[in-house]
Amino acid sequence: MRFRFPIPSIVLTFFMTLSLAAAAPPAPPPTPAQPPGGASGSISGSGSDPLRFRHLTMTALREKLALDDAQWKSLWPKIEKVLEAQRNARTGAAMSFSSAPMIKGTPPPNVAAALQRQSAAAAPATVESPAGRAMQQLRAALDKDESDADLLTHLAAMRAARDAARAELAAAQKDLHAACTPRQEAVLVTFGVLE
Repeated sequence: MRFRFPIPSIVLTFFMTLSLAAAAPPAPPPTPAQPPGGASGSISGSGSDPLRFRHLTMTALREKLALDDAQWKSLWPKIEKVLEAQRNARTGAAMSFSSAPMIKGTPPPNVAAALQRQSAAAAPATVESPAGRAMQQLRAALDKDESDADLLTHLAAMRAARDAARAELAAAQKDLHAACTPRQEAVLVTFGVLE
């Protein structure tokens, strides 16, 4: 005996399946497992731990440069000197761009609340280097509404500290550049160690 479905019920079942599939909410995309140390797994994901940053930088650079032990031992101190000079050249400018004191007037309540949350979540806008400390003193002078003469003094001190740090960085990069092959130089440029 042959069993036969009536054609209208097959068509009805087909359309009901389609409509149920269309009505179901889409599944959320899977979240990829994050490697320890940051969102991208790159050397920038080290947070504020300088020893972790140093280790991640060393590991990534050594892998990319493909140096033997003797070559690495010769090149790493020069790389480290550049990284230190880069840290010293940072002033922390623009780190407090969105902080509440920078906004004049009274924002609407919802904006004020968002700004307070943002300021509370942000890390302090400080950089621990001579140039960074000079920038902090300049910000403090602005907050205290100091005179123009005092502001000019703080500006001159910040610029002098920044320029000295930049000169130190240029000298360290020149020394490292002289010790590199073209391939090593290209790798270090991609890592932001050389310009």
